[in-house]
Amino acid sequence: MSLLDRPMASREDRLKRIAEEIGTLTVSTEDDFLALGESLQDVYRRSADMTETGKSLAGLLSGESMGRTVEDLRELAGRMTGYMKASEEVLQGDLAALESVRSCLERSRRVFGRFGLVARTLNILGTLTRIESAHLRGGGQSFRFLSDEVARQSAQIGQSASDVLDSLDSLDRQVQSLLSKLRDFHEKQSGQGRAVLDLVASSLSDLLAKQSASSEAIRCVSERSEQISRSVGEVVMSMQFHDITRQRLEHVKDALTDLVEDENNQGFRGACELQTALLRQAGDDFNAAVRNIFKNLDRVAESLDQGCRETREFVNQKEGAGESFLDRLERDMLEAAAALRRHDSAGREIETAVASVAETIEVMNEFLAGVQGSGYSIKFIALNATIRAAKIGRQGMTLDILAEAIRDVAGEARQYTDTLAAVHRDIEEARSQLRKERSRTAEVEAAVGELTEVLDAVRQANSRSLVMMNEVEGKSRALTEDIRDLLGGVTVHRRVETRIGEALVGLGEILEQTPADPSSGEPGSGEGLEALASRYTMESERAVHQAVLTSQDRKAAGGGPADPTPQGDDILDDGFELFDAPAPETSAGEADLGDGIELFGDPAATTEEETDLGDGVELFSEPAPKPEEEAEESGDEDLGDNVELF
Repeated sequence: MSLLDRPMASREDRLKRIAEEIGTLTVSTEDDFLALGESLQDVYRRSADMTETGKSLAGLLSGESMGRTVEDLRELAGRMTGYMKASEEVLQGDLAALESVRSCLERSRRVFGRFGLVARTLNILGTLTRIESAHLRGGGQSFRFLSDEVARQSAQIGQSASDVLDSLDSLDRQVQSLLSKLRDFHEKQSGQGRAVLDLVASSLSDLLAKQSASSEAIRCVSERSEQISRSVGEVVMSMQFHDITRQRLEHVKDALTDLVEDENNQGFRGACELQTALLRQAGDDFNAAVRNIFKNLDRVAESLDQGCRETREFVNQKEGAGESFLDRLERDMLEAAAALRRHDSAGREIETAVASVAETIEVMNEFLAGVQGSGYSIKFIALNATIRAAKIGRQGMTLDILAEAIRDVAGEARQYTDTLAAVHRDIEEARSQLRKERSRTAEVEAAVGELTEVLDAVRQANSRSLVMMNEVEGKSRALTEDIRDLLGGVTVHRRVETRIGEALVGLGEILEQTPADPSSGEPGSGEGLEALASRYTMESERAVHQAVLTSQDRKAAGGGPADPTPQGDDILDDGFELFDAPAPETSAGEADLGDGIELFGDPAATTEEETDLGDGVELFSEPAPKPEEEAEESGDEDLGDNVELF
């Protein structure tokens, strides 16, 4: 049965019942507020756990490990680019060297064509020498030997020159075919190589951009989670308002009880007015605190819900594009590796051509050595024949001319061998350019292996980040739902508001039935009220007390009635600024929830716009120090000794 429903009784009985109801209220709501505090503690623990997950997530994609991964990719791309450029340079050098080889081969073919003419000329001279030596009968033996040797050497030179020409023709066809293939390969590969390198560079730029975007998004998630955790922690701490209200209600109850037990009954109306003002102020402050806590918890829930949506959107983007992007990056890098392998394949064909050039050079060396030997032999025999012809006299003149001609042809062959020796040196030089170290297969395969490892690391980090983002999103969603369930399930504050309201109505009825008696020392004297001041432990109570005394003094002096309830900052000047006006807007650089969290706004605000929470978060300041006189008057009682949160 409420106070309003009970039958009328004496003033003292009604006052006693009001005091009892107030005392019962402070005890009966204790468990409810403890349960609320435990629920808020659970919310705080979960928000703190979510914050730790957010920090781990931020460290995963923006920490040292991911930085090393990106640098490894850069270094690999740089090496692949270096390999590609080096291979291009080698290929261009090969083309130039093969062109030089082919030019040398053409010169060699022309020279070897002349050796065929030398062989035919020697054969004719040898035949003529044999015919002329037959006329000398017994004296032409040495000339017959000369003709036989010339015939043998001419046949050998002719056959060797023919064999070398065949080798040169075959090698020329091989080099020409290889040149044609390499030119086509160079034209295609140079363009493709540049395109691949451009793609790799573009992919790396995209990776860095995505890395930066991911880090920024995750940083925002982490900061939001951390700010939410702090805000929930501040809401939890703000549950002090229940203990503050409990103390104020107990002071009112004690004062009303003393008033009932006062036999002299002096200062009754003034004391009753004072307790009514204190009770009304406690109720107003309680209601404002509850409204602000609920409003701020709802803001936290909205912020969590917004964070869930942003996190889900980011996760969906990463799931939709992350793997395809990594696949494209891997494809580009592997294409660069494949291009390098094609360069190596072309290099192996060049090495085959180099081997053929080497074989042909060996054949040429053997031929040149043979021609030089034949030339010396023919010149020596021709010299002997010339001496013999001089001894014979006029009959040997023709043979002398033939021997001289044979010696001249042999000398011409020697000149051709000198020319071939120079060509031979040019071919050797060109071949040395072709035989430079060209294979990068081992380096390329090693780079591909490293690439696979690095991309696997990126994929793993990407997968872990998605798992953690989903975890943050799931925790945020669950916490949002639980906060809203909590807001919908808390009703104890309504009971407190109702009981305080009933007590105020009862006190109002008692005051209406209690006439003022100036001679009793009530208004203006303050003697009965001053004793109550020693009970107060909070500045807000002292402020209300002083406001009531001032109001009563004005009435006693004949002035108009004044509102005994203090206004503005005087209400709760107890060192705990639980119900401050909104803090000034924070700067853009400060981390906040975007919509601000301030638990206890100005309770005097009556509209939604006036109770805007602002951007800052200010729950309560440090307790204001008491003057020594007040500390002595109030004894050992203080909020710091009487407040136990949970």
